[in-house]
Amino acid sequence: MVRDETGTPERNVAVYFDIDGTLLEKRRDEDEIVETATAFDIDISDEAVHDFDGLVEQYFRRNISDGYREAVETFTDHLGIDVDTDAFTRDLERRKVENTRLVDGAEDVLNAFADVAVVGIITNGAGDVQREKLARHGIADYFEHVLVSGELDTMKPKDEMFTRAKREQSADEYVYVADRLGDDLVPASQNGFVTVWISDGSSEVADITVPSVADLSMKPVDDAS
Repeated sequence: MVRDETGTPERNVAVYFDIDGTLLEKRRDEDEIVETATAFDIDISDEAVHDFDGLVEQYFRRNISDGYREAVETFTDHLGIDVDTDAFTRDLERRKVENTRLVDGAEDVLNAFADVAVVGIITNGAGDVQREKLARHGIADYFEHVLVSGELDTMKPKDEMFTRAKREQSADEYVYVADRLGDDLVPASQNGFVTVWISDGSSEVADITVPSVADLSMKPVDDAS
């Protein structure tokens, strides 16, 4: 809720964040599938890594809630690898969570925004993995609404992710903060969100562009509303 100089409420604002690449970044560049395969004494090529990432994307775009497990099963079957699918998937998901860190300044920004707005999450991915990332870094309690595609029947860039956010939280204005244009900010803009792009670039799609989450404040968001 944005307030004027006297502390009187002016309007209700809901600010939603993406997770990966926005609030969190990778600790290591190496793909987690390589680390998991190594732990299971499996050697996989760069091409196989690319294929696996494609399978994960495919299954999540089909709104399969257990996309990682389905990708692992298809991937290992295709390569003729005999492995415990559930154990392999658990190891992969654990590494997906552990290989993240909170970006610099993120918690200060969340503290500031939570004082004046309703704060939420709109993200693609497996529900348990995405929620565990928030819990691991101690920021889960900031968010009144957490929309994860793996728990729903839709995903970004579909409009339903954003219209659902509006249905769940009544507000005068909606803001979406993310690091990608196509899957994130384009559909957010088309659904009436003020869009904040975390980037060093420039785009007409973004109402606001800042190089990092640490550079974000409510004032430019207010001005763009």
